[in-house]
Formats: sequence, structure tokens, C-alpha cells
Amino acid sequence: MRFGLLALALFCAAPALAAGAAAQPSFDCQAAHSAAERLICADAALARLDVQAARLYRQARQQAGDANALKKEQLAWLRERDAECIAGQTHEAARQNPRVAPCQAARYAARIRTLRDVVAPPLLPSALLPVSAAARQAAGLARKGCEAMQGAFDGSGQVLALEVNCEAAGQGRRVWLIERGERAVAATPELGVGDPHDERVRTTGTDLFWDTDTLYVFTSAEQKGQGPDGDSDWRAANFTATVRNGSTRIESVPQRIELFFGQRIGAFFGDDEGRLMNGMADAIGDGALSLGRRATPRGPTDATGTQRFSVQDTRLVWLANPGGDRYTLHLKNFEQQGAVGEIARGGPELLRLVFDNWHVIYPSSDGLLVFDLQRQTTQRIAGTMAHDRPLAWEPATGTLAWASPRPCGGAKAPAGGEFVCIAHLDGVRMP
Repeated sequence: MRFGLLALALFCAAPALAAGAAAQPSFDCQAAHSAAERLICADAALARLDVQAARLYRQARQQAGDANALKKEQLAWLRERDAECIAGQTHEAARQNPRVAPCQAARYAARIRTLRDVVAPPLLPSALLPVSAAARQAAGLARKGCEAMQGAFDGSGQVLALEVNCEAAGQGRRVWLIERGERAVAATPELGVGDPHDERVRTTGTDLFWDTDTLYVFTSAEQKGQGPDGDSDWRAANFTATVRNGSTRIESVPQRIELFFGQRIGAFFGDDEGRLMNGMADAIGDGALSLGRRATPRGPTDATGTQRFSVQDTRLVWLANPGGDRYTLHLKNFEQQGAVGEIARGGPELLRLVFDNWHVIYPSSDGLLVFDLQRQTTQRIAGTMAHDRPLAWEPATGTLAWASPRPCGGAKAPAGGEFVCIAHLDGVRMP
């Protein structure tokens, strides 16, 4: 079968797509003759799936104990894909058949899932801890229209700061402290509706920062009727909170906390932001993160006192919006001469990601995925599903919290509202 062999051969050498480049499949479209090849060449979405499958197949071959068996499996998949989706149709008939492209996309998605699990086996959550019914009720998560937006663990991984938005339920926002999944303590008062003028993309406009056992909340509060036209205005509102003492509003933030907050993971620090972001014109809002090892000084300062830095160990990760409600997540690797590749593609749910210096955890139709920035592999978190969203990740303890429309671990619980699950991720490797 000429198409299968051609595609399989080129699967072994296909590079990742560069951000912003025209989508091309893993094979040469000038040599494409079959209906399946020509359809893939004409469909940018299918071409991207083909490239993703090619990359995973190449990685799987490099570590396969029996490369010939994997090759036979791949050829069988190619034949099955074409038989089930094209079924002997001419190119023109297949092009006009509205069922063909979705069928091909579904076959690619299934193969990508299989190959991804071969390259990097799924991560297994352990010590699963569902947030209790009492804590869910107190924080509003048991009510329809309330949603967990983001979270942050303290250093011990025992206390989860959780921002809950109940605007759809006719209320406002609030931050809570969830201790060991059992008890909910208010970390802020009711904050009212969110600021409609806030232009943040990746975050909600509320920042959570732990200093040992004290949470700092940087947000805004609605001032009704105090705007220039008598409309509502939003003013900065900062709070500290502990499980023992609850919430305290503060008028100023200690300088030490401002410094540490500015140096948090993901912030641009140690190099010129503009130089790092060169070539990232498609980055949206605050969707750019500086991850990997920090930029390090290189040589003495020059005559003007300017210190030069090396960024060879830095990865830049950013979100882009190619149009509509679609988003892409990209990686720029300075250890590979600034090579740019695409990590993921999805809808608005892709904005809900969490990260440490070497991993990005994001939602997908296959559940929660963990991308390793050093190995450039993706692992699925077993037991998670579509519509699950990561909330908080503490790499020091390997603790992850995520929101789900289903009870944690398949446990029985009353329907409605949203569930928050906490577990350890076994197998996440740190450099």
C-alpha cells in the first residue's frame, strides 16, 4: 500500500511544526496521489494531527523493544483509517462527504492517545483526597453556577487556597483556604463581580502567593457607583489569610513579599523580557511564561554597568489565539537555538493551565496532560477525563488539585455543582 509505506517512512523524520508556519503533514504533498493523502494535505487540522502522530511514532520507535512489531501495528492502523474513513471513495467523493474528515480526525486522535501512552506511560495519581461535602458546601461549589477558578498549595501541600467564582449564581468571588480537604476557611470577604476591564488572559485578575503558612491575595474589589460616570469602579484589594486567623485586609504589601512575588516561577526575571520574547508576536495578553532554569550572568558588566545573561537553559511557553475560540500553546527552546514548536491546541479550556519550572499541566479531551519541557514528552494523568481542569500544582510534594464535574475517583455523590480532587502524582520527574 503505497500511501501507508510513504507516510510510515516519513513518520520517522518529520519535524515538529513551527509556530505560525503553514500546516504540512509528515509526508510530501507533491507526491500525494491517494484520496487519503490529498485530503490530509488540503486540511490544516488533519495535517497537524498527522505531524503529531508522526512525532510520537518516531519517539516510540526509538524506545520500542520490537520496532518491527510497532511498524506492523502502524501499517495496520493506516489501512484501518483509510478503509473506515475513505472506503474506496474517489478523492472528489471523499472531499464532499462531510463524514470523512471527522472520521480521519477521530482515528488520528485515537492513534495519538495510544502512541503517547507508549512513549510516556500515564501518570498514576495516589492518595486521592476529595474535598469534603462540607467544604464544598461552605465554598459554594455544591451550588450550580459556582466554579473553582484557580488554586495554590502552601509548601506542605496540606492547605489549598482556592478562588471560587459564583457570579453565574448571582453572587461574587471569594478565596477560600481548604485544610486537608476537610475544612473551608474564608481567605477574603465577598469580592463582588470581577473587573470587566481586566485584560488578563491566563489568570483571573486575582493572584495567590504563599509565604510559609500565610496566603497573600492580590485582587480588586467592586466599588459600586464610584466610577467617573457613576458606574462601578474596581480598586486594588490585598489580603492575608491563615487557617488559624482567617482573613485580614492590608493596605500595603511588605517589600520582601513584593520582591518574592515578582520572582515567582513563570515571571520574566533575570533577562530582558523583550529579547526573550523576540519572535513571539502571536503571544496573547499575559499568556507568556519564562520557565526552565533561570537565566545566569555571563561575564562582567560592561562600561554602562549592564550585566549580560545567558538564556540557553530557558524555555518560553506562551499562548496564542489563531482565531475564534481556539488557542495554541507553544514552546521556544533556547537549548535548541530558539527552536519553536507547538505543545497543544484546544479551546478556552487550554487557558486553565498550571506549571512548575519544568512541567506544564493542561486540560484536553483526553483528560489532564503533563508536558515535560526537558524531555519534550506528554503524559496523561490516569483517571482524569474531558472537562477536568487543573487548579494547583505543588512540585515539592508532587500534589495536584483539579476541578471536575464528576465525583473524584468515581465515588458516589449527589449530582450538581463541582468537585475538587487532590492527589499525589507518582512519576513526575524533576531535573
